[in-house]
Amino acid sequence: MTNLPLVKRRCWREAMPRHVAVIMDGNVRWARRRGLPSGAGARALRELVDLSRKWGIRVLTVFAFSYDNWVRPKCRWRLNF
Repeated sequence: MTNLPLVKRRCWREAMPRHVAVIMDGNVRWARRRGLPSGAGARALRELVDLSRKWGIRVLTVFAFSYDNWVRPKCRWRLNF
């Protein structure tokens, strides 16, 4: 982006959202079925955070709660909150 002329950089900055929300959906089994390592989601989140900072996105909201956690007994997952 730094190679763009000043006018285009300003337009780029103005067009960038200030707040991005992401719902992460997936788990280790999901990654394995697609031939991805089990930490693929965590790496994608790190990349998203890095890009958000680079692009000037000020607020990043991430919801990450596996479906497997919702189907567990409430007494187990409520301990996380």
